[in-house]
Amino acid sequence: MNKNYISGIFLSACLAWTVGITALAAPGTTGTWRQEQDGRWYYYDEKGTMCTGWIQVEGRYYYLYEDGHCAVSEITPDGYRVDASGAWYEEKLEILGQEFPLPSKFQDMGTIGEGWGSAEAALNGIAKKVTNDFGGKRKLSVGSQAIEYKTADTSGKEGSWYLGLYKDFTTGGYRLDIHILLDRDAGTQSRTEAVDYGILKAMLTSVSSAPEQLEDAIYSSWQEENIWGISRTALIPVGDCGIRYEAGEGYGRYYLQPLP
Repeated sequence: MNKNYISGIFLSACLAWTVGITALAAPGTTGTWRQEQDGRWYYYDEKGTMCTGWIQVEGRYYYLYEDGHCAVSEITPDGYRVDASGAWYEEKLEILGQEFPLPSKFQDMGTIGEGWGSAEAALNGIAKKVTNDFGGKRKLSVGSQAIEYKTADTSGKEGSWYLGLYKDFTTGGYRLDIHILLDRDAGTQSRTEAVDYGILKAMLTSVSSAPEQLEDAIYSSWQEENIWGISRTALIPVGDCGIRYEAGEGYGRYYLQPLP
């Protein structure tokens, strides 16, 4: 969670329930949790004022809706996960030794902004791993508009392409190019194949809250029976986005777009 959003003068609006006056609750305000007749939990400050918005209680963060009830086991309206107790948590996936924060929704270009948002540090960590593991013969480049995986350039010649994820300014989504065969079976993968597939996972996890569904849809349409029905003519909903396929000369191209 963005610390600027939470720290300083804490952005939690406490609603004076009886007269409808909104005030700001300072950090460290002591109060009381109360379960009301509707079975949901509400938080009242030391003056008995019911709070709304984000609050901090004993070092943990909670989201209270406008009517005061605490969000539990869901994603808040501003895109953060809360557990069964209502406390905010950050879900992460480990890929090739790097921890990727799992987005709470599809990270379209308007959401992700410049670069690759919260995934950029992990992507750069994998880039270093690729250079070290392959002795500089392979390269993962993490640019502001593209993530490209290929053999390193030699003698000024263009290297062979493996995978590429590109921002698509037309749709606000992304274009994924696949130039190689992949193996997702951990029991049969070679070290190289494990890195190849891990990089695909890293690319998808950088932009989607449902990367496993995207992996399955893309892998099955690229190399198996296309059980998701990925099409060249229609946008097929998969997880939190839509996918459309386009064939290239010796490679596959997938467009990942925000759903209408």
